[in-house]
Amino acid sequence: MTLEEAYRGRREQVLKPIAAALEAHVIELFKDEPRIDRIKARAKQVDSFMKKSENLDEEGQKKYAEPLEQIQDQVGVRIVTFYLSDVERLDKAVLNYFRAVEFRAIVPESEWEFGYFGRHYILVIPPDVIEEAMDKDMVPPFSSSSLKPYFSTHGPKRNTTSATSRVSGS
Repeated sequence: MTLEEAYRGRREQVLKPIAAALEAHVIELFKDEPRIDRIKARAKQVDSFMKKSENLDEEGQKKYAEPLEQIQDQVGVRIVTFYLSDVERLDKAVLNYFRAVEFRAIVPESEWEFGYFGRHYILVIPPDVIEEAMDKDMVPPFSSSSLKPYFSTHGPKRNTTSATSRVSGS
């Protein structure tokens, strides 16, 4: 069986159901948090996985000897909030609810530079989103998660709103 066939099977049998369960799980955990625009989980696309599996390290060698075991973002969750100040608050909640094995804060070089602010995590997949009937050998141990604001400003001056209804309806 080729790597592509193995990943395609894993994606259909395990990753897509885990992504759906993880999305529902995170929505439930964060339903009372204000100013969340959306929460979305996904199983990495086959072509994206295959491309990443071919990445080379600094010495020109394949970065992943065992891509099915080493690529950590086969399942991903994104939490999009409105303001940078929300990221700080939600970061604490993410770290309270999940076990992080890696963490990275992402900031542009300068405050005047347009860029991506946020947090990126590699989190242990919670056992309650893994179905009993799933082949445990196909379940990756980690998921990639990101927390990102729409705006780099620190938040509204007044009249804050909650996007819980949008999150719940996603």
